[in-house]
Amino acid sequence: KNDAQVSTFENISLANLNLENGSVEVNDSSGNLSIAGGSIGANGQLKVGGQSTLNLAGDLTVAGKLNLHPHSNFNLAGNTLNAAGARLEIGGERSFDTITTNENTTLQVNSYLNLSRTDSGTSTIGNLELIMLDGDSGSNSLEIENMNLVVGGTATLDGKQITINSGNLSFQGTPSFASSSLTVSNGEMILQSGGSFSDTSLNFTSSIFKPSGAVSLTGSSAFNLNDTSSIQLQGATTLSQSGTVLWPSIDLNGTELTLNVTEMYCCLHQTGGLTIRAGEKITTGASIFNVDNPLTIESGGTLTSGSGNVKISGDLTLDGDLVQGGGTLELKGNGSVTGKLDMSGATLALGSEYGLNITGTLAANSSSVWSGLVGTIDLSTGKLESSGGEIDLNKFTTSADTT
Repeated sequence: KNDAQVSTFENISLANLNLENGSVEVNDSSGNLSIAGGSIGANGQLKVGGQSTLNLAGDLTVAGKLNLHPHSNFNLAGNTLNAAGARLEIGGERSFDTITTNENTTLQVNSYLNLSRTDSGTSTIGNLELIMLDGDSGSNSLEIENMNLVVGGTATLDGKQITINSGNLSFQGTPSFASSSLTVSNGEMILQSGGSFSDTSLNFTSSIFKPSGAVSLTGSSAFNLNDTSSIQLQGATTLSQSGTVLWPSIDLNGTELTLNVTEMYCCLHQTGGLTIRAGEKITTGASIFNVDNPLTIESGGTLTSGSGNVKISGDLTLDGDLVQGGGTLELKGNGSVTGKLDMSGATLALGSEYGLNITGTLAANSSSVWSGLVGTIDLSTGKLESSGGEIDLNKFTTSADTT
């Protein structure tokens, strides 16, 4: 009580600790602190220096601060550490098997921290912080292995490295990364409220990126996804990034993707190509959008472009809506339209070896351009919807059944 302090450079044993206000520290490289159990109040602190050892012979509850140097030893011996609402300032290699945290727990990484759980379970924290201790060198890093970590609070990281191996990292807030790297192998990274990345690399190997909200990449930031990695939206997502984006596979997961990028290549490694299902939508705006595979838009699904070009390097199956609001729609495969293709104010390019069969609706106006049209367009049983002006139909096949 009363801001009491116990500091030792040797061995100390405490039968039962009840630290309401004050600190207990062990600082010597050969020092040992053994605690039979107890509690540390909100104004208490337990600090274990480099090469020192903390032994638990009973369960410990921490509401205040627990500071473990990266080179210290922590032996729980099967006992539990309840750190719900505490501030954990820890480094080194640590198991969270018997450590309880919650959304009110702040985790501060001291220089480096390798976290794991033998049960592959989930731990939740509030704020995530990384600092480099005086005298330490190397990367200021957090590595998560065989476990899931949920960050419910803030994470503003500059010059940090985060690695996930066979686990998931989920941000419930909006993390901010600068001059950092985030690497995921055989796991998932989940952004529930978007994220901001400046001069930061996001690297995925056999992993899934699950975004929602506004995701912004600036400076030299870039996605690096291998062929077996994929994107699965968790909610309506807006991606802003200069330069070229390569996403090997996209699952819209019942929601909407809005692009504000220079150019995107997608879905080269997606079995069956890209599918936009009922209730799903992709809005490309001024972005150039390349589908390196077939594109299927089911009834109730929508692809809307602005001035940016859209290129489909596979067959188009359109049962929903495709609105090419400007630019060029280039088809490098056959097309079947039972839904609606809106080419008002846009250009259609179709190679000579391909055909477009429209039994649904083609919308066009006087600004529609067919100069890039070489293949055949069959509108003999389809519907032409005109918003006025002259429309050149010389390159279309029509019949008495054309509406």
